[in-house]
Amino acid sequence: DLFIFVTYMSKCSNLSADTLIGVFGSQLIRFFRICNNLDNFKSRINIMLGVFIKLGFNRNILWRKYRHLAQKYNFTGKFSDLRELECLFKESSSSDTPNT
Repeated sequence: DLFIFVTYMSKCSNLSADTLIGVFGSQLIRFFRICNNLDNFKSRINIMLGVFIKLGFNRNILWRKYRHLAQKYNFTGKFSDLRELECLFKESSSSDTPNT
């Protein structure tokens, strides 16, 4: 490939950790608004979560951001059973890092 598309910034960029976690949150809200079914929503979040984990973000911090936004935007009002989705955040991975 000639070009590498940078979809999300690494936690080592010059942006603050709060800003980068905010990008994750903004995408969660965007996916929530555009997805019409739980499978589609779960698939998009799973892909994005994998990218953020690979960039060095801590799964627990991303989980807290998800939980906060799920309550604030009433994700269960649109998708009644989010237990499958919550499992994505709780799976442990050897690529998880302890910071940010």
